[in-house]
Amino acid sequence: MRRWRSPSHIRLIVPFTSGGPTDQVARRLAESLAVELGQPVVVENLAGASGAIGVARVARAPTDGYGLTASRLGDDLNRERVLKYIVKKT
Repeated sequence: MRRWRSPSHIRLIVPFTSGGPTDQVARRLAESLAVELGQPVVVENLAGASGAIGVARVARAPTDGYGLTASRLGDDLNRERVLKYIVKKT
């Protein structure tokens, strides 16, 4: 199997605190992705504003494929209006 190589690590942003259920799932996912892709996957917890801070960071990230987010669907749907405002202001 051919491994994917990049000059950088993959960032998996979790918009909640460390140790919570979303973080635990994200860390297991990061381990599996790292093995499958042969590429380091770093989990970053960016909690605050009910997850809007972490999701906004992903929304502003370069579209290079090295930034992912792990969140809860219901929270993301409720944050949509807030993110539109945050992204427009920056």
